[in-house]
Amino acid sequence: MIRWTTTTLENLEPLSSTEGVALLPAADRPLGRGPAIVLGELEQIDPALPYHRVLTFKARFGDPQVVPEDYDYRLPYPTGMTFSVLQGFHGAFSHSGSNEYAVDFDCPVATPVLATRPGIVVASNTSAQGAGTTPHYLDYKRTNFVLVL
Repeated sequence: MIRWTTTTLENLEPLSSTEGVALLPAADRPLGRGPAIVLGELEQIDPALPYHRVLTFKARFGDPQVVPEDYDYRLPYPTGMTFSVLQGFHGAFSHSGSNEYAVDFDCPVATPVLATRPGIVVASNTSAQGAGTTPHYLDYKRTNFVLVL
């Protein structure tokens, strides 16, 4: 799902809404491109002059109308290993919004990370180094994560 807004229209006339919500169709294969969709239409007022617009959007993976089912999740590391939880549901440092149900484990570097249930990996970052609770670590480029649909 994507929520979008087009603002700062210079030398452009909107031919349709300048904001909206759309469900983007999935690609037919991993790393494939889904079908193109038109979010809105703009027309250049004077073709001899430059134009400018600002497109702002926020997106979430998955169908917003799907209702979650109860599921017994496995731990995200190999059986037999144990680690402390550093931050759980609604953690004060960074578990709000779409991360409100995230769980952070105190695992050493090179601990294998396993899927907690079946699904499709839609985003990941495994290159982050270090740890901390300063705003520096709120940047997703500085955190390791796996997002499963």
